[in-house]
Amino acid sequence: MIPVPGYAITTPYGRRGPYWSCDEDAYGNGIHTGADYAAPAGTPVVAARPGRVVYCSHGSSFGYHQLEVLPGDGTRDFYAHMPSRAVADGAQVAAGQRLGVVGSEGNATGPHLHFERHSVATGGWSCAVVRDPAPSISYQPAGGSGGAGAGGETEDEEMPKFSRTKLTKPVNVTEASWKSLTWDSVPNGDAGTEGWAAVEIGPSTYTATLVVKVSASGEAMRTRFIEQQKKGDTWEPSETYPGVEHVLTSGETGVSDTRTQHVPADTRLVAQVWLPEGGTVESAELDVLYF
Repeated sequence: MIPVPGYAITTPYGRRGPYWSCDEDAYGNGIHTGADYAAPAGTPVVAARPGRVVYCSHGSSFGYHQLEVLPGDGTRDFYAHMPSRAVADGAQVAAGQRLGVVGSEGNATGPHLHFERHSVATGGWSCAVVRDPAPSISYQPAGGSGGAGAGGETEDEEMPKFSRTKLTKPVNVTEASWKSLTWDSVPNGDAGTEGWAAVEIGPSTYTATLVVKVSASGEAMRTRFIEQQKKGDTWEPSETYPGVEHVLTSGETGVSDTRTQHVPADTRLVAQVWLPEGGTVESAELDVLYF
């Protein structure tokens, strides 16, 4: 299935040029390792094949919101240069389901989706794993089900609701104390509110993925979620999940924490960070899918 419905390939797999390093010829021209779809920024990107979503990082040249879809046949489809993601890590998606939008993150001369097919289901990126993505692009759901409708959009009733909140300004964290993250940007959905340290999540089954970048010292940091229930005019903690420990590296550290849970109405979710010797949360993003 075409991953950018309504648009054609602008740079095909295997085209040679001096910009690429895989399988270089005698003149130093390597091959393009995927298929590019140039389109206006914000154009929907959909899953070419069904499978499980896995966030990945195959180098900053591909941007910072890379993801793969694993269909379960020993291969994987790789999506790059998107400025955001519309699905949570571990989610199962149908062919034609929205994954994100076209952007130009990383090494890109303009907005486009870089789409690759890999010959392995897990592992890092290398020239040895890239394959012609034509079989993924030509995939069609059995009986035409589970894919996009007219115009490439999926049926609303098949799509989970999605929200994204962001912290874009650095925030100091006191030594060895939990810091609730206050969101200053709400680019997607209506579950979050600028200036809130929470997002509304009930009643639903939800999957929340917290992505945080910090500058701190020490051996490990922690992240956790707290669910709060509305009691009259106040919000009281109803569930505090154990903190997840992440190894701190020198310089800036990026971590990801995912939770899945079913909650009743009038519930909201708080995300927190703990730094052993204090430090700074440089940025954070909370993506929530509601089923």
